Amino acid sequence: MNFFNTTALALCGAMVVGACSLMSKPFDPQKLDTYFDAIDGHFMGSVEMQKDGETIYKRSLGYADLEDSIPTTADTHYRVGSISKTFTSLMILMAVRDGKLSLDDHLDKFFPDAQIPNAEKITIDQILYHRSGIHNIVTEECGFQYWYNQPQTEAQMVERIAQAGSDFEPGEQMTYSNSGYMLLAYILEHLHGKTYGELVDELIVRPLGLTNTFNARAIDPTHGDARSYDPIGGWQLCPDSDPSAIIGAGSVVSTPSDLIKFHRALRDGFFGEGIYEQMSEKIDGWGRGMCRFFYMLSEGMGHNGGIDGFRAVFCNIGNTDFAICSNAIDVDINASVLTTMMHAAAGTDYTIPEFGTPATFDSLLIKPFTGTYTSEQLKLDIEITNDSNMLCGQATGQGKFPLQGLTDTSFVCYQANIKIKFDTANNKLTLYQNGGEYEFVRKDN
Repeated sequence: MNFFNTTALALCGAMVVGACSLMSKPFDPQKLDTYFDAIDGHFMGSVEMQKDGETIYKRSLGYADLEDSIPTTADTHYRVGSISKTFTSLMILMAVRDGKLSLDDHLDKFFPDAQIPNAEKITIDQILYHRSGIHNIVTEECGFQYWYNQPQTEAQMVERIAQAGSDFEPGEQMTYSNSGYMLLAYILEHLHGKTYGELVDELIVRPLGLTNTFNARAIDPTHGDARSYDPIGGWQLCPDSDPSAIIGAGSVVSTPSDLIKFHRALRDGFFGEGIYEQMSEKIDGWGRGMCRFFYMLSEGMGHNGGIDGFRAVFCNIGNTDFAICSNAIDVDINASVLTTMMHAAAGTDYTIPEFGTPATFDSLLIKPFTGTYTSEQLKLDIEITNDSNMLCGQATGQGKFPLQGLTDTSFVCYQANIKIKFDTANNKLTLYQNGGEYEFVRKDN
């Protein structure tokens, strides 16, 4: 639930399932323009679609820097979060190709004195597949919010990973771990004697001729970099993560055009015969640094990413490539933006969203809904208030979000993809968001 999670880093990949339509029509760029016109103000960033290697749609909205009114362009640099893992995985598999390491090598070969639990059992391949059991330190529980925007050394990061412990025996299951990919970045640095950023440039960027991809630096909008913004309480400038705190797991910067070029090169064997096939080999639906995407009966590969206020995704479905980079968004990047682009490319029907002004109500009508509700499931409270006869919600420690009425007991916040249904007889509400359903019980009944 990204709406309630503004301090934790959202770096996990995701799968998208497109809704089916009964009729197919030619691609209509004007209608897709209408969609993006509708979400302008709810999305800042750049998008691109290519079919058979030719661009069929490209657009940028909003500002790279709100404070100085610097608009986004197709060349604006966006941090792409966990898409960095695809770059890291590729470089690991290139090192395997060159005989510098084996997928069966154990972690203790590279960190013999680090006291990482199960290091003698964990293989490089298990880390690539998120099956190592290495605990993810990119969480509030591990204090990530206290050090993510400060420079970090390898020794500091490895010590944190070692202290965080293990979640399960290596190979037993899959649990997404940014920590594992940080360790892979350090392994690459050890193998080559160069920094992660130098390796991204030397092994991927320059050979492929990417023009706007690099390992993150201090953000400077005058050099084409986007700042990121949080939608809670209006667009609020997000603090920048330090690249050393997310090395190999979330530190790469790119653009939609570069991401599509990168992905096509992977599929075409540019980086070596069989490497893309290795990255696409799946265990429980996950590849090595990539994951599955679906549209109707078609399947492709790609990755999602999120860091600070940035969100990004790239994938292919058949002969069509999609890429989205955003520095401010309060609609769902997968369920709304990506799926709409897929519908448009396939010629299937889709609706244009309407973001109405929150309605006012008679205070007596909404008084039964006000109060504080708590969820054991989410360990979170939501306060429902009457603000000048407008119903609003506010999660613990977050800004208020306005609610529009759907029925006498159901309300929605389109910007956050939230629906709330009240059950006053049982003093509870149910919150629906991004496919999840969460029950809250009123505390002050």
